[in-house]
Amino acid sequence: MGEQETITPEQAAYAYAHWWREAGLDCATEEVPRRWRDGEPVPFWRREPGVARAETAPATEAPITPADVQPATVAAEGSRKVEARSPARALSQMPASLPAFLDWLAQDEMQPERHWDGANLTLPALATPHIVLIVEMPAAGAETLDQVLEPQQRRFVTAMLAAIGVKPEDAPCLPLALRRPPGSLLDAGVMPQLATRMSHYLDLVRPGLTILLGDRIGRAMLGESWRPGSSNMEKVDLPGRSLDIISLAGPDLLMNRPLAKAKSWQTLRLLHGTLTQ
Repeated sequence: MGEQETITPEQAAYAYAHWWREAGLDCATEEVPRRWRDGEPVPFWRREPGVARAETAPATEAPITPADVQPATVAAEGSRKVEARSPARALSQMPASLPAFLDWLAQDEMQPERHWDGANLTLPALATPHIVLIVEMPAAGAETLDQVLEPQQRRFVTAMLAAIGVKPEDAPCLPLALRRPPGSLLDAGVMPQLATRMSHYLDLVRPGLTILLGDRIGRAMLGESWRPGSSNMEKVDLPGRSLDIISLAGPDLLMNRPLAKAKSWQTLRLLHGTLTQ
């Protein structure tokens, strides 16, 4: 029998790092804290085998003096003018008419989706629609609002609406985010701004009923009044009017979980009179 080649743990780690580098991953994780403002040390996979990592002397940083700190702009005693783009501030800057709002949405450089890849969808200029469906994000590769849902999701939602006597064209499906985010996951920090923006849009178009498809949208739009699995219709007060909202599970969950599908069906049946009046 042939002898097996033995390698040291350091050599194994060296070969492992080289394998990942060839696969396109050019970074490493080290246990030793790094001083990122110092000169970048040579990664261990680029060093000669057996050469220890040279320790870098801690860089001395100049102490921060009160003169270096810029004072915050104070609007009034006890209050501070916050420059962050919070949902409340974003709401105050949104135009009060639907055409102006849609133009602002298309041109404003501060929108969260501005630098994401993919087609940037536009919200339609609806006029008091009977029902509006809202999902978290467009499907992969979506270029129009008709493609917001995956084909299988679209067929399922169409069948769900048909069961309560509603045609798909009478219940447009809109995305909370107008582009699909990197990694297909909306960051929790972006959700409040997107929810505030959508609430303002709904306040302008005045739908009869809004159906939220997805728990994350329900939490963002309803806030503390959201309850998982709730079958109640919530009434949300907006500056222009109150909005009737029901929150259901997302399309994928409804298709793959019979219990969630049955629960949502019961909710729609209880609201059948509201949906078809």
